[in-house]
Amino acid sequence: RLWVGQTSSAADGITEINLANVGHLNNSSSFQDLVGGSFLRQANGTLSTVTVNNAVNFGAAPGEGDRFNVVKYETPTFMGFIASAAWGEDDMWDVALRYAGEFSGFKLAAGIAYAQWTDGTSTTAGAGNAEKGCARVTGAPNIGADVKCEELGLSASIMHVPTGLFVTGSYGYKDDDRRVGLSIAGNRSRDEQYTVMAGIEQKFFPLGKTTIYGEYIDGSFGQNAVRATTTLGIDGQNIRSTDVTIWGLGLNQQIDAAAMDVYVMYRNHEFDVTATNGVKANLEDLQIVTMGARIQF
Repeated sequence: RLWVGQTSSAADGITEINLANVGHLNNSSSFQDLVGGSFLRQANGTLSTVTVNNAVNFGAAPGEGDRFNVVKYETPTFMGFIASAAWGEDDMWDVALRYAGEFSGFKLAAGIAYAQWTDGTSTTAGAGNAEKGCARVTGAPNIGADVKCEELGLSASIMHVPTGLFVTGSYGYKDDDRRVGLSIAGNRSRDEQYTVMAGIEQKFFPLGKTTIYGEYIDGSFGQNAVRATTTLGIDGQNIRSTDVTIWGLGLNQQIDAAAMDVYVMYRNHEFDVTATNGVKANLEDLQIVTMGARIQF
């Protein structure tokens, strides 16, 4: 198949492969989708002006693709494998390989992708809204210079069909060569994240299958733009890096007669934000509870 225009790149969804019925309520690799606009709060209860997106560098998860104006080709399936490649946007390109199969009572799905960006049109020094959250060098003559990023993403999921037990994991990194130009002492050039989910999916009730899971997410992020830590209780400094630890639980219940899923999810987020002087902000954990339902028709 061949695509031309605004569509998913070859890498889009590569860190989100999961055989369990949880994709509509849980996207472990892009936890910012649910809490990105939330403001971090100091341990003394003071609400800062720094959002989760500010702290973890905006954009999708490291290694995760997105939608762009591209030319994309996808091969036919061969022994469970599908390869794809995309190019566009002056310039970005990515390649991916996916697999899905079933053997000896187990289902397996996996994928890996590599992407590179050298795109940039902003004339603002230190702009933080480049493709994929990549930085541009601050100051003349590099204002508006193209970004230079690369990333790798992968995920895999396995399920034992008779019992419904499953394990899913993902890993991704993004290297950004231009961050050194942002004048942030000790800034990391690499964002990195991994996730693990395990649980069971079984028809315990006549209504439909029940999915129960636990998850763990660990991420480390540098900065693609200068962001002050003043309201985090550290005056006169900027954010240097952020480490994130998340654990969560979730449940999804299918109701077959109504083509419906009913779900609830809990997550606890711990943010470890470090300023350019090495001082760490004293922050409260962030907890969320998400509940909902969907009907497909």
